[in-house]
Amino acid sequence: MDGDGRELRSIMAGGAPAFVRRDHHFFSYFHLVVRFFSFLSFLFNELRSRLAYVLREGRAGVFTLALFFLSIFFGMSQGASGEVILSYFSSSLRHVVGQTGFTVRSITVSGLTSLDISKVLDAANIDRSYPLFFLNIDSVRERLARLPLVRSVSIRKYYPDGLSVGVVEASPDALWQIDGSVFFASHDGQLIAPLQETVDKNLPLVVGPDAGPHIAEFLAMMAATPDLPKYVKAGVWVGGRRWTLSLTNGVDVFLPEGDVSPALNRLVKLIRDRNILDSAIVSVDLRQSDRVILGLSDNAFLERLESQKLKNKARGVHA
Repeated sequence: MDGDGRELRSIMAGGAPAFVRRDHHFFSYFHLVVRFFSFLSFLFNELRSRLAYVLREGRAGVFTLALFFLSIFFGMSQGASGEVILSYFSSSLRHVVGQTGFTVRSITVSGLTSLDISKVLDAANIDRSYPLFFLNIDSVRERLARLPLVRSVSIRKYYPDGLSVGVVEASPDALWQIDGSVFFASHDGQLIAPLQETVDKNLPLVVGPDAGPHIAEFLAMMAATPDLPKYVKAGVWVGGRRWTLSLTNGVDVFLPEGDVSPALNRLVKLIRDRNILDSAIVSVDLRQSDRVILGLSDNAFLERLESQKLKNKARGVHA
């Protein structure tokens, strides 16, 4: 229970703890009515004091009052927020509203999977001393929509002092590296947001400025060969026509243009039967359907050359 006799329930919001209140029905509405009439009383006194000032100042005061209400009417007709309207009143209004309990005191955030809740609250930039009914939720929604990975935002006010923020995150299908910068991307090659250190990066990586439109092709290629993805570090789109696979051990695999299924099956067989990932091979060329060309490291090539000389010498063959 809190100090006002309300029950607090602990919940999880995006992996982070949050608290929401469950007010007792009768007392919550009673407090709401009391606070509302307190605010109306202050607003009435504020307008009455301004009217008294106008009457003392004569015609100039009448003109000022007329301009005041005309400005409010124009602002409302143009869809102005409560923040604009509130600016016409004295600064003491915020303090009085705060005393009546209509300011933002609790914020709940839901829908987070990758984003950090603290960053969401920082981006929302909600002044908790501001009256809830004058809070411009469109402005808050626009600020949150600028966050990476945010697809949409919904905001609801819960009087007298609660605010609920629902976030729908975009679901990236791959990482796309362009000129050294890495972005989250969709399967159809649309950039979603720059890569963040705080976000899970366990996604397929494609490399190349023109690789985006071919992400779906790369994902289908990996899905069709279930034993292969665990060995693949990245897919590099080369020359606008074919893929080169960069394996986790540094080996480059050159795939042919067009249908790559036979080449991928040969690659899996080489990994399984010939254990090429544990040898001194630096490249595997599968671009020709009738042969496999293996590239050796410099040290492995010299060792092989020396070994061949010894074999030739033993056979009496002069190299």
